[in-house]
Amino acid sequence: MHHPYQRLTVCVPGTGAQFLLAASGHKLFSVNLADGSVVTQWPKEGPNEALEEKEVVAEETEGPPSKKRRLSNEKHEDLPNIIHMVVTASQNHLVVVTAEDKCLRVFEISPEGKLEQLSQRNMPKKPCAIVISPDDKSIYSADKFGDVYSLPLVPTAEDHAEFQSRTKKVVEPKAGPAAHETTVHTKANLRSLESQLKQAQKGKPLSKPKEPLDFPHDLLLGHVSLLTDLLVTTIKPDESIEKPRTYLITSDRDEHVRISRGPPQAYVIEGFCLGHREFINKLCLAEPGLLVSGGGDDELLIWDWLAQKLVNRVNISKAVQKMKHNFIREKVVEEDVEMDGSDIRHVPDEQKIKEEVEAVENATNTDEKLVEAEERSVHPSAGPPTESKIGKIAVSNIWRFVSPSMGKAPQSHLLIAIEGLPALFHFPIPSLRTEKGGEDIGYIPLPSNILDITQLRNTNTLIISVDNIHEPSSTTIVDSSEEFKPRLLAFELVGEDLDGGAVWKPQKDVDSVLLDLNEQNTVEWHEKALQTLLYSVENLRKRGAEEQDGAPEPGMAE
Repeated sequence: MHHPYQRLTVCVPGTGAQFLLAASGHKLFSVNLADGSVVTQWPKEGPNEALEEKEVVAEETEGPPSKKRRLSNEKHEDLPNIIHMVVTASQNHLVVVTAEDKCLRVFEISPEGKLEQLSQRNMPKKPCAIVISPDDKSIYSADKFGDVYSLPLVPTAEDHAEFQSRTKKVVEPKAGPAAHETTVHTKANLRSLESQLKQAQKGKPLSKPKEPLDFPHDLLLGHVSLLTDLLVTTIKPDESIEKPRTYLITSDRDEHVRISRGPPQAYVIEGFCLGHREFINKLCLAEPGLLVSGGGDDELLIWDWLAQKLVNRVNISKAVQKMKHNFIREKVVEEDVEMDGSDIRHVPDEQKIKEEVEAVENATNTDEKLVEAEERSVHPSAGPPTESKIGKIAVSNIWRFVSPSMGKAPQSHLLIAIEGLPALFHFPIPSLRTEKGGEDIGYIPLPSNILDITQLRNTNTLIISVDNIHEPSSTTIVDSSEEFKPRLLAFELVGEDLDGGAVWKPQKDVDSVLLDLNEQNTVEWHEKALQTLLYSVENLRKRGAEEQDGAPEPGMAE
């Protein structure tokens, strides 16, 4: 099985032709959606960089016999994974974040869809979200340590000159502790102070000077908690203000949504949207003045963000439970058909379905107790591990979908992905303000867990990437079947049902275009690394006494 495509986006660079940009591990593909041909693959693989191993014979005229040296493709295997991709409004540039090296890479997109890397800038911490400024001139990069930076998209000579003029030399820290005997009140701290004084007497600095970033940048704002998402928008807050204002909207693990002004007044905090009980992972502007936030709660919160006022709570847990029940129902039917070898569709056995649901719940509860007991026996102060959160909801992404060609006016829908579930949930944006908004939630059943989506320009078509490695509804169990599973699927919004719900059907024409990309050999995968890359949202959930015991926060590794 090939590595899944963890990130997708679409660009239309000038000629009107659409190109799918798909990231699989560390590889990036640019695909012409007219015929499915791969226009560009990054990193490039020349004749001397083939994936298969080669043997080189060193020719020697004298001495011992010639030795054979194996040259493996280590530099490709060690390349960092792509975790974020954003295309500028002009469609001429692509910004990519790679994880392990904490790097922002800017690519130029040619009218033919070819990618050429223009720059790479290593950030101090791994970016968790990136957006492009409304004027397409700056990148706003947020990291999980709470900082938001502004960087020029394509730095000019003037940017570098201005940056050099205001950059100060790093001051070496003094070789000595700031504390002294009168400020230390415990034996342990006193021993630590004595050790520091001995080190200072040897002339050794207590810490290394912090290496400054060597490229133009500005620190815009900071959170004291783990930052999770970032949005930028320009809007006219009221009629008394002549010009529209730019705002930065940020979220963090400690249930905060923060509204700040855009540069150069990013230090001005307009207010907070408070109401979540669990972590926030994703933000989405459903309308210019309507913000949707979701994460570890069973609800999506709907905000009038300019007034920092909660408009509505939309419960998604009922839709998730309905999807899980139908998933088990289909599984029971398939097992019955396989047992009698018939092609006839069976009527679902409701008693068997009920038993299956109870068995899953009992197994989950038993696993939770066993795992938690084992974890506490090794680490008594630790909270319950990730496996004990199987029944909880973790929103991995939220998108706004606008249908340009259905009816007299464009229809808008909110699309939601739940981590580790083989479904894309959807409901109409106008229902966000109603008390029964959660009752309108439908879903597209998928053969595998959803990873990412992108909408084709000026169409009702979505391309969805799914996890072909793990079993549906599982983030840990690898699928043992040898059946071919597509990594990319296309769906089209074709209308509404009698209740006003959206009707989605597979888009066969686009599926046929994606055939070669689905069969494309991308990169090798390793189970643990793949889980970390694809499923990290649930790790944001707090574990009881984690904060009090000083346990490190998840996702804080550099």
